[in-house]
This record gives sequence, C-alpha cells and structure tokens, in this order.
Amino acid sequence: MAKLINEDQNDWDLKINTVLMGYRASFQSSTGYSPYYLLFQKEMRLPIDSEISPPIHTSGKNCDELVNELLVYRESVFKKATEKIKDSQIQQKETYDRKHVTEELSVGTSVLLENSAQKGRKGGKLQELFRGNYTISENLGKGLYRLKNDDGKILKNKINIKRLKVCRKRGEIDCSRNETDTKKAKVIVQLYLENCNFYNLVYCICADM
Repeated sequence: MAKLINEDQNDWDLKINTVLMGYRASFQSSTGYSPYYLLFQKEMRLPIDSEISPPIHTSGKNCDELVNELLVYRESVFKKATEKIKDSQIQQKETYDRKHVTEELSVGTSVLLENSAQKGRKGGKLQELFRGNYTISENLGKGLYRLKNDDGKILKNKINIKRLKVCRKRGEIDCSRNETDTKKAKVIVQLYLENCNFYNLVYCICADM
C-alpha cells in the first residue's frame, strides 16, 4: 500500500482493492495456500490467465456432483492448512526464543530503566536513554519485574526485562554482550592498563569501530 499511494497519502481508498487482490492471490507459507484458494479451492484467475490459458470446463457433471466433490476436497484442504499453521507456529516460537534469550534477574539487582519517551524520538540525542538507579524488588515471572527507587518506593507499573539494563561496577566487562564485543572491550582495557598514551588509546578505539 505504501508503494502505491501518492505523497499526500489520500488516495488509499482507490488502491486498496488492488492490494487486497494481490494479497488474496499470493501464496502464504503459514498455510501452504493462498487465501483465495482456501475460500474457493482453486487459484484466482487473473485477466492475463484468460489470454494465455483456456477456461476450465466441467462438462459431464451436474451441480450436485460438483458441490459434493468440492465439499470433500475442501475438508482435506482445511486439514492440511491447519496442520501447516501448527507447524509454522512451532517454528516461529523456536525462532523467537532463539533471538530473545534473556538472563534471569535476581531480587536486589541494580538496574537502569529504559527511557521509553526518548526512544525513537527525533532530536534530543544528548538525552539519557536510561534512567535510574533502580533495584529489582520482585520477580513476577515471564520476564516481568517490579522495581523500587533509591528511596524504597516501588514503581506502580510492571517492567519487562527488555527495558532493563544491569548496572555494572566500574571496569567490569558486560558479559551479556556477544563474544566479539567482549574481546574488543578486553583489548581496549588491556591497552589502557598497559599505560598506552591517550592518542594511542583513541586510535585503538576508533580503528575498532
């Protein structure tokens, strides 16, 4: 839709039928069929199909026979589509779980809270992306936590772990990074500890970027 409407985005009602037709005729990997096929048990015949292929004839069969065959075939198609959807859901969950492996935070852990109002906002690049410090006061399960501030006041809202960043002591390597980032951090710290001068340290950091 975004590629078809004009710059003012006020002609979407003139394009929506074309977009819907394309979607209904398109193969869906989650079901193994197109939406049109699931509804009518046949592929959509586009205008170009009338030019390159002859129409389908059903001579020799009356209406009742065609309906009965269609109902039987429809059940088999729905069964296959249902099984395909279940398999796709399992695969999607496995993919999601692999990409969203998170550590379990224990009660008492010091954390920073993501400043959601600043995320994705234009301008304000010098504003802090995280605020805090906060402390984990309760683990609610399923990646949800309750926090309390330095005054001991518990925040009202439940906080998802994706919005939290563990506060680490000065000089401590963030072990939650991937292996490559951890090695880079160790090299930079090692250079610093070996008393390399300021310009060499800046060069090492910039070259690594």
